[in-house]
Amino acid sequence: MSEIIYTPSVFDKDSILEAKSIILTDEDSTTEERWEKETPYVAQRAINFMDINSESLIVDFGCGIGRIARELIEKTGCCVLGVDISNSMRSQALEYVNDERFSTVSPDLLVQMIKKGFRVDGVISVWVLQHIPQPDRQLNMLYHLLKKEGKIFLLNNLRSALPTNAGWIDEGTDIKAALDPYFEEAFMDRLPLMVSSEKICENSFLAGYIRRESVQGN
Repeated sequence: MSEIIYTPSVFDKDSILEAKSIILTDEDSTTEERWEKETPYVAQRAINFMDINSESLIVDFGCGIGRIARELIEKTGCCVLGVDISNSMRSQALEYVNDERFSTVSPDLLVQMIKKGFRVDGVISVWVLQHIPQPDRQLNMLYHLLKKEGKIFLLNNLRSALPTNAGWIDEGTDIKAALDPYFEEAFMDRLPLMVSSEKICENSFLAGYIRRESVQGN
């Protein structure tokens, strides 16, 4: 049996159309249907939970081409920093959002910014954590990125779905359990059927968390 290799390059796409198809895959629906229905709903839930306004600074972790960021900015006038492992996604996000209140950085640059004292009011991460192998390091980074009692808003698969040379693999990571040492659950929900398919709703969660005062277990 050949070695299973993590291949995040699957997210490197040459056009916005191709990027959309990997950001929201066809699962009992089309990419465009999911984009049209899910995007405004998710953005509004994030706004309500984090009380986002024109003074807010938000990080969109795994921003893709900025579909949620653009919605947040249009609805509230907030500033959003998009973070994505894919250089092509970050470049296309600048084109797609097309707003001076939005910019992008790589995860590595974000780490250096945090070390220099950079902090934000809130973090959104939509369909991202499931694609990261053993995401503890990234969750620790997000913990230190948030201001005291900062909030994180998530939409994610219940199980991992890692892009590999053998297709999408569930490595067995319990995403909710991985979050617990860093963040306290504020609410737990699912997407409603009016904005998604039954399959997606049953296999994902929509949640809000508040940064713990200290990391549990340390």
